[in-house]
Amino acid sequence: MFCVVGFLFRFFSFVVDEMVLWFGADWPYQSSPHLGKIECMSEQPDGMDAVSAALAQIDAGVDALQAAVVSSVSSLGLTDSVRRLETLMLRAQSGSRALVGEMDRRGVAAELFATSTADILRQLLNLDPRAASARVRQAREWTPRVAVTGELLEPLFAHVAAALDAREISVAHARIISDTRTALPAEIDTLHGDAVEALLVEHALTLHPKDLRAVAQRLIDTLNPDEAFTDDADQQRRRDFRLIDNPDGSSTPAGRFTPELTALIRPALDALSAPQPAGDIPDTRTAGQRRHDAIAEALTLSTALAAFPTPAGSRSRSASSSPKTTSPAPRAVRPSSSKTPTAPRSASTPWPRSPPRSRSAPSP
Repeated sequence: MFCVVGFLFRFFSFVVDEMVLWFGADWPYQSSPHLGKIECMSEQPDGMDAVSAALAQIDAGVDALQAAVVSSVSSLGLTDSVRRLETLMLRAQSGSRALVGEMDRRGVAAELFATSTADILRQLLNLDPRAASARVRQAREWTPRVAVTGELLEPLFAHVAAALDAREISVAHARIISDTRTALPAEIDTLHGDAVEALLVEHALTLHPKDLRAVAQRLIDTLNPDEAFTDDADQQRRRDFRLIDNPDGSSTPAGRFTPELTALIRPALDALSAPQPAGDIPDTRTAGQRRHDAIAEALTLSTALAAFPTPAGSRSRSASSSPKTTSPAPRAVRPSSSKTPTAPRSASTPWPRSPPRSRSAPSP
């Protein structure tokens, strides 16, 4: 069976390649070694547009550069060539941002049945999802915007965009400056945001990114020494939570909670993460381990007692839940042969994980 499928797949690929050779550029379905790529376009341009012509010239220049014999270049010539090539790469990045920005504004993702512009870049360029999202974010922040009325507006960070287009700063510099202004409260940004951005761009001309980050942090500490965000809009804008996947299947949490969510989480976390000695045996878990186990216990209780939306959108209740039950549930205890242990437990021995505690309903 697998041999037949493999033969049919190779035969189909051969037929497609032959059709490409026969019809040339007019054949819209191009075979690709990467499955799932966006390689099939229903419409092909009749002629070479200005962007395609410019890219063809860049291709020719890169071919000539790769074929050049660099061993004959002097030391000063090598350093000058590296500087000029870096400038050309920055200019090419500026052109790439312009193309991605136009794709995003035009809604090309909907035309190609993709979920987003980042999804197109991920498939088209075989990028990591984070890298694809970063490119879209750069295009939205550092390229001109279009208003609902069709009016062309300046970029969100105009000074950064101008310096990037002039090849005066790198993307690393630009990211630091944009993040610094984003970190400012709305009230401070309204009063000083433009001046902060311009000042950091000026420093970026002579400082490398590490030193520029230190200057940016000093500015934030000066303008907002308490790191307070009293405006509710700032809190809502900065709220965030994500899990960073680790190779072993675990994850690292990161983000920022609003004061309201913090007020809900902290009391429950403190109550569930209290030390739980088993008789004379102390709880050897660290405070961080107890908080980790408290989150697991709270989620287990919530899953058993509440209905959660399924990926399809409907709400389902766990089979173990019983909303009408009023009889108290037994309290789970740590496994122990007797209240007095026969042998002391070593501090290095990991504490056995206790089963989730179930809250008892009040006695009638």
